[in-house]
Amino acid sequence: MIEAYEGQHPGIKIVRQSYPYDQLFDVIDVKMGTGTSDIDAFVVDEPMVAGYSQQGYLLALDDYFDASDREGMLPGSLSTGYYRDRLMAVPMNTSEQLLFYNKKLLTEAGIEWPSERIEDRLAWEDVVEMSQLLMSRLNDGTGGREPVWGLMFEQIGRPYQMLALPNSLGGRGIGDDGVTTDGIVNDEAWVRSMQFYSDLFNRYRISPKGVKAYESRNLFLSGQIAFFVGGTWDIQGFLTAEQKLDFGYAPPSVLPRRNAGHAHGGAGIWGSTCTRSIPGRRQTSSGIWPSDKARTSGSGRTAIFRPRCRCSTGF
Repeated sequence: MIEAYEGQHPGIKIVRQSYPYDQLFDVIDVKMGTGTSDIDAFVVDEPMVAGYSQQGYLLALDDYFDASDREGMLPGSLSTGYYRDRLMAVPMNTSEQLLFYNKKLLTEAGIEWPSERIEDRLAWEDVVEMSQLLMSRLNDGTGGREPVWGLMFEQIGRPYQMLALPNSLGGRGIGDDGVTTDGIVNDEAWVRSMQFYSDLFNRYRISPKGVKAYESRNLFLSGQIAFFVGGTWDIQGFLTAEQKLDFGYAPPSVLPRRNAGHAHGGAGIWGSTCTRSIPGRRQTSSGIWPSDKARTSGSGRTAIFRPRCRCSTGF
């Protein structure tokens, strides 16, 4: 995408800085907080828009993205970039969660594969019962295999995928101001859903402890996990992995029992934003606006989607 943009704008050179995910947010805070002069634009995880805006990191983009620029963007994705009615970040991509499953393990345990039909989605309680049954049948000490587990969330220990649990009980993720959590994360929906999440490890014992988020996908690929909550971006990785895996996927599950709750899946929206022009920080180049538009336009979103199935905000 950068090469294509530079080819269309010969006078502009984009220098990209990349950081591991676990370091990205600290790097942004350090660089923006110290008034660095070497960052004109950066990608922002949309839940951070309110906090970054409060700290003066972001430049309002309303004057640079008119109605025609915003056409084709999903309203829900676009809305996450607003803070106090100002457009602070423009969505580049979003994502959706799927309930992946290992076809071989389920077949060996005599368990029917879940349906891909949305109206037949499983409740989380169904997944728990199926996981317990599978583990009781396959972890019998025979066959010389590693013990298998019933269920794992890919981003274990991160709120991204956990939010779907309280959401399905009617809970919210954060206050209307984008920063308030009291009365939100300690309400009944959160308490009930987080108790359920804890029970996966401590009561039902169908999820392994001590696994890092970056390790979870390899456990599923190695055949040690029956059900795996992952993003659409995992599909390409599963298909091309050296460890061949016969997998399927179903719609994300719901709390409580089927048809009794609202179905929710984590939507991880990343946006493109520009640093705010303030005293002590250099003026943003006029070339940044078209580059920001290039990342969030139809062709830019397609460039992001194709290699990883990272959902476009315009599809």
